[in-house]
Amino acid sequence: MDVAERVFGMLAGSWRLSRAIEPGLGTATGTATFTPAGPGRMDYREDVELRLANGHVGEAYREYGYVLEDGRIRVLLADGTTMHLLAFGEQAGQWSADDVHDCRADQYRGSYRMAPDGELTVDMKVDGPAKDYRIVTRYRRA
Repeated sequence: MDVAERVFGMLAGSWRLSRAIEPGLGTATGTATFTPAGPGRMDYREDVELRLANGHVGEAYREYGYVLEDGRIRVLLADGTTMHLLAFGEQAGQWSADDVHDCRADQYRGSYRMAPDGELTVDMKVDGPAKDYRIVTRYRRA
């Protein structure tokens, strides 16, 4: 079993998540669930309470697809567009993968890290003409 298969297998189930939108733009806390949806596929849904620095507090959700294929994990947006194609390797005692997604004039550089204890961290740097922020999400088993 390769690293991507191991990581994919560890994703199934419920997670608690905490998210920081930096620098100081907001936070989100809530739950995420990876639900098997056929061989080599999982549906992802998160439900969070979003707190922005401008005082806004509200409920939010995101949905993605995760597909295991050819030793990599493809992360799909809700419309089926590929957001990231992750080739996991082992580095410094954890499994990691990096990828870049261009969306119009914006660029999303994602780093995915799975620690030996099963904690998953997704670090997304977003740059564009009107964007310059970082979103760090930490997942722990519910």
